[in-house]
Amino acid sequence: FQAEDGIRDAQESRGLGDVYKRQVSTQSTGGTRMAAMLGLAVMLLLAPLSPASSMSELWPRVVHKVQLVAFAGDDENYGINGPKLRWSGHLGLRFGAHDEVVFGFTPSPSEDMSMAGIVDSLLNGERFPGAVKDDTHFFLDAIRSEFSCSLIFSDLPPSLCQTADCGLGQVLKDVERTTKFYAFPPSAPRLIRNSTAQSECSGQEWGTACFNCGTYPRSIGIKIPEQTGMFRTYLPALVQGQGFVRCRCFLGGVWVNSIKCDRAKELKALSQCAYQEPP
Repeated sequence: FQAEDGIRDAQESRGLGDVYKRQVSTQSTGGTRMAAMLGLAVMLLLAPLSPASSMSELWPRVVHKVQLVAFAGDDENYGINGPKLRWSGHLGLRFGAHDEVVFGFTPSPSEDMSMAGIVDSLLNGERFPGAVKDDTHFFLDAIRSEFSCSLIFSDLPPSLCQTADCGLGQVLKDVERTTKFYAFPPSAPRLIRNSTAQSECSGQEWGTACFNCGTYPRSIGIKIPEQTGMFRTYLPALVQGQGFVRCRCFLGGVWVNSIKCDRAKELKALSQCAYQEPP
């Protein structure tokens, strides 16, 4: 998952750490800040899956063997109590052999923690055990937004995969058990907090033992477009990457004309995405 800070100026989209930085610096009440953080903590729990049949009707088919699917967060409209991950954004993997499932990588704290605690720890350079799950419900929920949601679909050619199955076998193993950690990139404490905190994933561990949702594909042998996984830079790189990329606009669960999606609200990069219009 990622999170945005509500500033939708056509220049950039900020990451989860920026949300924390903005929240602690605003004049909003402590109760409101905690409500927002606790809201995301609840979002991270597995929710009942929505009917998957709608995916085949609304989503483009997987062209090769693997497809990256992503949406930018909308905390402008869902900054406090937004359902699931509508306010944070997420990226997952969809395979041709399992195209009704979007696999995602999220942190899995070993103890009950609020999201405020998780973010604070990540910005102090700490890491958490990671978990790979069926995150389809997050994506199906995001497209039901009454404020519109753009999905990015990037079909990767086999040349970007190190294995013949483009990592599907490893993903299925990771679903059962993984030793991979979820973390922010080592530069995050300095860039977001101006902190000298030492990352637990510094050196060679970042990108080999530690990942976030954007960089997780690298762990299964897929070449990724950007190495930090922070959506401010990752999604523009994804849109301009080597895959077959297209976007679709959704409103209230319906695939609609792209003019109904607020490009300025989302990411400047999405204005460069080739939108597919409904028939």
